[in-house]
Amino acid sequence: MWETGLRMWSDKPILGFGDIDLYKTYLTYRTPTGDEPAGHLHNNYVHLLVTLGGAGLLIVLFLFFMVLKTEYGIFSTHRSDPLIRNISLGAISVFSGFLINGIFEWNFGDHEIMVFVWFTVGLCLAVERTAEKKL
Repeated sequence: MWETGLRMWSDKPILGFGDIDLYKTYLTYRTPTGDEPAGHLHNNYVHLLVTLGGAGLLIVLFLFFMVLKTEYGIFSTHRSDPLIRNISLGAISVFSGFLINGIFEWNFGDHEIMVFVWFTVGLCLAVERTAEKKL
């Protein structure tokens, strides 16, 4: 699937195919021996590369980097507060796990996963902001 995805990307490398279900497009690019029908490419990064192109993938990777940087900033700033430290460490772990699992699955398109991921990011930000208001 990843090989097929990279072949797809080579036809539209900058902006990709658009944020669409790739089922029909995938069928035209897959290898003759490929029998796996799929609307996604089982890899966040290859899928984003195909749908959003190189430009879109760079933007999304920058967003991912900023989320981790923000969560780590909260963790390092509030090491003495066990609640904020533990919530931010949990958020870093959840987001890192999401990024690693994304190598093997299109979890960015799974709503149940994304609700949990963005909830932990939001919880981390909310706990820090609440603590700042108490100061």
